[in-house]
Amino acid sequence: MTEGENTGPVARSNETADTLANTFNRGVIDEFRVNAGRVGGMFDGFALALLTTTGARTGIRRTTPLAYFELNGMPAVVASAMGGPRHPAWLANVRAHPQVSVEVGAESFDALASIPTGIERDRLFAQVVEQDPDFAGYQAGTARVIPVVMLQRLGTPSAPPSEGEHARLVAWATELRQVHDRLRQALRVAQEAALQGRSPETAGRELLLFCHGFCAALTGHHEGEDRELFPAIAAAHPELRDTLRYLQQDHSMIAHLVGGLQSSVKASATPVELARHLEGIAAIMESHFRYEERQLLEVLETLALNADPKRVLGPL
Repeated sequence: MTEGENTGPVARSNETADTLANTFNRGVIDEFRVNAGRVGGMFDGFALALLTTTGARTGIRRTTPLAYFELNGMPAVVASAMGGPRHPAWLANVRAHPQVSVEVGAESFDALASIPTGIERDRLFAQVVEQDPDFAGYQAGTARVIPVVMLQRLGTPSAPPSEGEHARLVAWATELRQVHDRLRQALRVAQEAALQGRSPETAGRELLLFCHGFCAALTGHHEGEDRELFPAIAAAHPELRDTLRYLQQDHSMIAHLVGGLQSSVKASATPVELARHLEGIAAIMESHFRYEERQLLEVLETLALNADPKRVLGPL
């Protein structure tokens, strides 16, 4: 603690709590590594993983012991903080730097972390609760939605082959620009509608309908990329991890802008205000789409050519 900082009871209490937590975690980490992943005491009989992340602000690598799950055949951890009111600090690290290191038992591997949302998150969290009912209590004890973090291994073979992946890779490669163009066109139509002199009530109703379709399509497209496409690319091309991280950050930014648009529509903003929201979304989206097409289309085409015709990815 530097001179001039608050050294009152609250600051000293927080510092003491952090020190105790770090000391406790250090003991768990040491025991885990000495005993090939087995930890006794309160963790006896539980599956644990060590997750090493890169600090969002500091760039310092930190290791955290967490409950370990396998969901749909993929490693996973949960940002429960035991039902605390705030996300654990390591989650911000994952959002900023999705490439992480994982230790499970005596095995270590690098992974690309993704954070599913919406229905997909709910399905995965239900699987978590099936494996450990305590997590239902953690969710009930907090107003925040507890994230599930999926860990796609890097530099190792993907899940066992299943029928049809070649067709899906071809579809991703041929349809990516088409999907982008459909979203671009929908946004242009909405911008024109907002600026055609309609009353705020009429513009609001039209934008509400637009949001229902466009926002669902955009969210589904980005969730599909985060959940299916990006892990597949990362497994074959670990050197693209920074590119994938930038694209995921764009997804979060666009989701925030879309959320702002939805709030403005519900608050009956004027057509001019709505048009400004749409203009901002369009600019970010166009930059994002062009970067993604430039970086990934050739990779997708190569993956499609090299893919086993008996393997499948999820829907675009």
